[in-house]
Amino acid sequence: MWMHYALVELTLANDRTREAEEQARRWRLEREAREAARQSAEPQPSRARAWLAAPVRALSNATHGFSEVACSVATRIEGPAA
Repeated sequence: MWMHYALVELTLANDRTREAEEQARRWRLEREAREAARQSAEPQPSRARAWLAAPVRALSNATHGFSEVACSVATRIEGPAA
């Protein structure tokens, strides 16, 4: 009778081992998928950099617009003589 109980316990241990290995494999695959998604994603700036970049970008756009207006005015001043 003890042999029967030993076989039952061995079968249960094998089942638990197989379940643990399957769970570990699922976790590994999920971790690898997250890592692959992270590596293929476009890098995002930190919040501080994004916060600082907004006014710098606005200033750059404003000076670009001013530069275009200045060039347009200069072209009109030069007129047909150019």
